[in-house]
Amino acid sequence: MSAAPTLPKRKTGKGVGPGVGTGSTPKSGSTAAAAPGDGSGPAPRPAPQPGTRPGPRPGKSIEKRRARQANRAPRQTRALTAEFVAAVAASDDVAAGPPEVALCGRSNVGKSSLVNALCQQKALARTSRTPGRTRRICLFDVVLDGGQTVRLVDFPGFGHAEVPLSMRDEFAPMIQGYLEGQTQLRAVVVLIDSRRDTDSDAVGFVEWLHEQRLPVVVVATKIDKIPKNLRFPVLARMKRDFGLQRPPLGVSTVDGDGVQALRLAIRDVCHPRVPGKKGSRVQP
Repeated sequence: MSAAPTLPKRKTGKGVGPGVGTGSTPKSGSTAAAAPGDGSGPAPRPAPQPGTRPGPRPGKSIEKRRARQANRAPRQTRALTAEFVAAVAASDDVAAGPPEVALCGRSNVGKSSLVNALCQQKALARTSRTPGRTRRICLFDVVLDGGQTVRLVDFPGFGHAEVPLSMRDEFAPMIQGYLEGQTQLRAVVVLIDSRRDTDSDAVGFVEWLHEQRLPVVVVATKIDKIPKNLRFPVLARMKRDFGLQRPPLGVSTVDGDGVQALRLAIRDVCHPRVPGKKGSRVQP
């Protein structure tokens, strides 16, 4: 009977470690790492140091990421200061100032309350329950937080049954003369009470503004008086009656709905952005 063959001894000399040239797998938890370029795979990415943020992922530029974050951020603006300028009867009665936006509507539609909400003041524009109390064109200068100045033009209310006919006949040429003669006018905000049926006079007034090539913004006031489940049908009806491309903006001075959006629209039409320059706006 022949002797059993002897197995060769395992080499344990210096420079030979587990997993290198022996075909064996390193034990779990081993601290030995493969040297770069030894064919065992790429070197692991170093872990970030404590208290530091990891860098951007490959292929993701920092500029694009910041742009997406800016687009997700809500657009807001607020009024820093606001002051009463003058009460005039014609555009020639006041010197040219900042870009203007006019507010028109029937008496008791909520113009004065809306001016106070846009200016973020409580008693800048005088409110009254008596139709036709405002008999002059009131001008208010508003400085926004971006440094832009806009002028709100509060026209007398018209078309209310309690306003004398002679007074309504006086308001019409006053408003028309101002709209036709003011070079700083950028847009006209037409206020419609969301609780009332569409007025044919208001529809005709909007059509006349389009003929004068004046930008028009139709706003449905007192939207808080309409139940939320009925607001969409009301705004859709107004869109159809006025022939608008999109539904009017619903605004409430009670709970603040739509006030921020209207303030942004006024700022953008008075001071549009400069193409190609981030944050820059056209100055008059």
